[in-house]
Amino acid sequence: MTSWQGVLLMEGTPPNVIVFGTGAVTIAQMAHGGIVLNIIGIVLITLFCYMIGGFAIVRCHTIAIG
Repeated sequence: MTSWQGVLLMEGTPPNVIVFGTGAVTIAQMAHGGIVLNIIGIVLITLFCYMIGGFAIVRCHTIAIG
């Protein structure tokens, strides 16, 4: 599992470049939005791995006991 940090950068994705190029948002606004999205992504990926990891450990333990 990974988290792509490109949403934080103004040149990270083509839509970001278009929006930044129009002057509709500032670098600070884009960075704030990117940081929020990154934090949400980190939390979701961590929870997902915790859930899957717990399932895998219980499953392996059950098979080993058998």
